[in-house]
Amino acid sequence: MQGLRTAVEVHSGTRDVLGVRKAPRTKAGRRFGRPSACSPPGARRPVCGRTLYRHPPAHASMLGMNASLAAVIGAAVGALGGLGGGLVSAFGQGRQLRQQHMADRRQWKQEMRQAAYKELLTAAKQLSNALWASSDKLQDQAATVADWQAGYGEVHASWTRFSAAAAAVNIAGPRAVAEAADTLRHAMYEWEMLCTTWTRTAVRRQAAHAADFYPRFEAAAEAKRPSDRAFQVAARSALDTES
Repeated sequence: MQGLRTAVEVHSGTRDVLGVRKAPRTKAGRRFGRPSACSPPGARRPVCGRTLYRHPPAHASMLGMNASLAAVIGAAVGALGGLGGGLVSAFGQGRQLRQQHMADRRQWKQEMRQAAYKELLTAAKQLSNALWASSDKLQDQAATVADWQAGYGEVHASWTRFSAAAAAVNIAGPRAVAEAADTLRHAMYEWEMLCTTWTRTAVRRQAAHAADFYPRFEAAAEAKRPSDRAFQVAARSALDTES
């Protein structure tokens, strides 16, 4: 009976062929002995030359993962903060450049208009002088046809310069100054055309006919004065030089 029990135990794995009783197997196939009294909590007795310990608690692994995740998030936040600071700095520099560009453009426009207004006033003064000089020659009894034609040549050259200056003011603006320049140009044109008619009549008839033309010439010269003053007022307003 004892031999039959031993054979059964050998067959079931609880004894080896020498009759030594084996430790019971677990589901994983490992044999565990009873823990000794001096073993630390969580330890097992050595079996087959190995010491088995329990796995560390799950919350320890979670703490490690949380720490790693926090480090990654912190790095990402730092990177985003640096990027945001760079964008703010770039935006501020772009705004300063735009403001500087606008200031430079205003300065350029102011200087361009000032030069155009000055040229028109200078050309108007030169044309006035040429018209009065031509009138003096037409009234001079000793003047010849060549003198009259030479005087008209000066008037024509001065009118060309004045007309170009008026066109430049019309482009430079603003609208109020451009309109004042057009009014002045029209008044100067009437005066210049009267001098042209007077000179051509004198050359054709070989006589100055001062009595017929000079009163109208003088009236045209007086008629352009309000236009001249109006242009100067508009120019001062555009250049902000009233005060």
